[in-house]
Amino acid sequence: MESKSNKTSQIVFLIIGIIAFIAMSLIQTKATRDGNSSLNGVFAQIQVIISTLLVIISRKKGFVAGVVLNLVSVLPVTLQFVKSGNLGMLPGIIIPFCTIITIGIIYLFSSRTRKMHAELTESYNKIVEANRVMKEKDEKLSYLAYYDVLTNMPNRQLFIDKLEENIGNNKVFSVIYTDVDDFKRINDIYSHNAGDAMLCAFAERLQEICGERDFVARIGGDEFAIILNGTYSDVEINDYINRVRSLISEPVAVDGSLLHLTMSYGVVSYPVDCHNSEDILKCIDIAMFNAKASGKDRPCFYNRLQNNV
Repeated sequence: MESKSNKTSQIVFLIIGIIAFIAMSLIQTKATRDGNSSLNGVFAQIQVIISTLLVIISRKKGFVAGVVLNLVSVLPVTLQFVKSGNLGMLPGIIIPFCTIITIGIIYLFSSRTRKMHAELTESYNKIVEANRVMKEKDEKLSYLAYYDVLTNMPNRQLFIDKLEENIGNNKVFSVIYTDVDDFKRINDIYSHNAGDAMLCAFAERLQEICGERDFVARIGGDEFAIILNGTYSDVEINDYINRVRSLISEPVAVDGSLLHLTMSYGVVSYPVDCHNSEDILKCIDIAMFNAKASGKDRPCFYNRLQNNV
């Protein structure tokens, strides 16, 4: 779509071009009457240039104006030719008609070119929009592949990828696997919306404790996992879990009710307890099961289970 300033410029040039063309015609007519026709060819060439510029700059309006101006200019010359039969006046008749044909060709060509440009621009814009939509879909699919929709936390797949990355880089780390105690009771009594609200609250609290140094993910319905980078003693891990327990123990307000839940914790260290990500998942699950069996709301270290065997 053309801008308002561009349309205004076209109209201004159209007016100027028409005035210039008429002025050339008047000068040419006067010179012919005075018997000085030596400059008629120059005037005719100027009119051809003006007609061409009218089409190029003012487009359709310029083409119509060019046709009308050339037809009007050829009429008096034609009448004089008919009266006098002077063959020297033929160029004054032929040139306007040739000009009309020329500007017609230019108009058709430029119109087709503008149409092709508009179609190409539209196609380009469609491609850009399609690429944008595809990029958004790819980003959304990528997000859904690695992040949990409810809590916006990393999901199980990203957690496993992080384990593999740490193992591949020969890093020492520990994993704390948490599971909400008696979570089904919240869903059964207060609805799944209440359960979702509690999971979101717990996710925020876990992220608050972990900060940027440690990695936390939601790896199941009511299950979370924390990767502690570096070497930690059992005492340090126990202190870390106590900070988690302190935050988790705070009630969550849901629909006017204050809900309380606890978590059980399974702990495993790499490479002391396990040698790959599959073993880590198995070991923390065993430790978690024993934490639940031992009364819930407590940690269970996998290495201590091994020592008790």
